Amino acid sequence: MCDVAQVRAAVARSKRRGRVAIVKASNLKAHTPAGSLLVRGMLTELKEQLYLVYTPAYDPDANRHSHGSGVSRDEWSRIITSGETSSFCSQM
Repeated sequence: MCDVAQVRAAVARSKRRGRVAIVKASNLKAHTPAGSLLVRGMLTELKEQLYLVYTPAYDPDANRHSHGSGVSRDEWSRIITSGETSSFCSQM
């Protein structure tokens, strides 16, 4: 999660506008109430003014664009261990 001062600034700005602050955070344990006393305390203190939205866990097989070629991690493992890399790369 970003710096505490940044979160507090976002909450203050949203409050002035009559809105709830929505902060996007990674799902790293240190960014969750279960893994951080600081996050737990901020959510308790600002419960009516702050809403955290967590990003999903990274899954390379669900995001074909992260590979660039549309090949899954399992397919890459098979290609690399079988020595097919030269024939595969020439097709790209």
